[in-house]
Amino acid sequence: MAVVEYSTNYISKETGLKPDEIKDILGRIGMPTEIVEQNAVIEVTPNRPDLITIEGIVRALNGYARGKVYEYKVQKEKFELKNEGSSSRPFVVAALVKDVDDVECLYEEIMQAQEKIHDTLGRKRKKAAVGIHDADQIEFPLRFREVKEGSFVPLGMDREMKIGEMLKLHEKGKAYAHLLEHGKYPVVEDKRGIVSVPPIINSERTKVTESTRNFLIEITGTNPETLDYILNIFVCALADRGGKVYGINIDGKTYPDLETREIEISKEAVEKISGIRMEMKDVTECLKRMNIEVRRGVARIPPYRRDVIREIDLIEDVLIGYGYDIIKEDPSSFYHIGKQVKNPEKEVFESLGFLEVKNFFLCDKKEYKEIMPSRSNLLEIENPLTEDLNSVKNSTLIELIKTVEKNKMKTLPLKFFEIDKVFDSKEIKEIGFVLADKNLKVEDGISILRKIVEERGWKVKFDNKIQFEDLYIDGWSIAFSGDVKGELGMIRPEILNMFKLEFPVLCGFIRERG
Repeated sequence: MAVVEYSTNYISKETGLKPDEIKDILGRIGMPTEIVEQNAVIEVTPNRPDLITIEGIVRALNGYARGKVYEYKVQKEKFELKNEGSSSRPFVVAALVKDVDDVECLYEEIMQAQEKIHDTLGRKRKKAAVGIHDADQIEFPLRFREVKEGSFVPLGMDREMKIGEMLKLHEKGKAYAHLLEHGKYPVVEDKRGIVSVPPIINSERTKVTESTRNFLIEITGTNPETLDYILNIFVCALADRGGKVYGINIDGKTYPDLETREIEISKEAVEKISGIRMEMKDVTECLKRMNIEVRRGVARIPPYRRDVIREIDLIEDVLIGYGYDIIKEDPSSFYHIGKQVKNPEKEVFESLGFLEVKNFFLCDKKEYKEIMPSRSNLLEIENPLTEDLNSVKNSTLIELIKTVEKNKMKTLPLKFFEIDKVFDSKEIKEIGFVLADKNLKVEDGISILRKIVEERGWKVKFDNKIQFEDLYIDGWSIAFSGDVKGELGMIRPEILNMFKLEFPVLCGFIRERG
């Protein structure tokens, strides 16, 4: 969550709203706000980074108060940026915004927004770094590349410095030098030299001042979708101040992409989710208050709203536009006659004394590689929120062994099973099971399997085509295939030692065919 502080005088001038009205509407949108003297202190939730800019706040208020919808377009004239890449941040996007006529408090507010974006979407500049320049000082074409060394006058300095020197002496250099590898420095250049060394610092030559009216925005980083999103946020903000947007051609694609996306929405879907009876005109009006236009049942999503992905997201905006505070309580009873959902596999395992567990769908690739190196090519998460949940598990077995570890102080035998989706080349349903006891052998697992197969009426044949052989003691495992497929076996002693288990453990899985 980002906390921004913007002038209520400017917001009131642009919206016609009083400070208490500003506070009330932003609260309705979901942004808690306090008015401190002549400033609005706003908590911007992670799903609405477009509201980090003061222009985004004004836009949201004008939408909610009077249903204003904003439109954006890119001028036909285009400029060039050649992307030669960088090992630390291979992607770059950029745009020009000229003739910005409303510059009241722009300098301070755009700098604040830049730093808040760095800290949130940019992940402290590691994922994305924004450079904002005075375009009048730029001589196109631009080039983004990696250099061993280079010289320029860094922002705030009065002399030329080498990049390596800047990283040691400049305040920003010392703060973010850890993001770059020595001798592999990404730079954005024009005909006159270095424009910026992302993600560290811009050049003094292209410094934005209170008299700047034409802006170059360049963003570098590791995720192209995030860069594109951030670019749209800043471009739309400056366009709201009267600026004209000009595209920049990079690798055959023109940025920014300000086209609206289309998502269908119906009053039936709104009623089903919310329980509120609405006509389509009411749905349209509610979304208009959220700056979203609806034409013939199709919502046009603005380029700065990447948080709206599906119809359910639109329904959330409908309810915000409608007003959560005026939704009436429904006194009707929720009593209804239900029916039991049968799960034969679950019933069989429970009849054999197994307890069902639910583990995470995600796992730690490093841990899986250590336990079964030959099957550690997992589907990785591009931007994991935690270090230990960075990939999609390819089997339930390791998580089941970890369940045994967590319960090892309990009386033996330990019996657990899990029914879950796994990703092993493709997503597939898997029934995993684990058994821990003092005296175990493969035959115990086969006996359990035969019981399950018999109860379900499946036909299988045994073979030796083991998939997760790293887990099992050599010669103490068996595979099967037919109506279903899978395997079972005794866990290797070295793996048991990893989890500090002092008793034998047998595990196996059953999968759908395919």
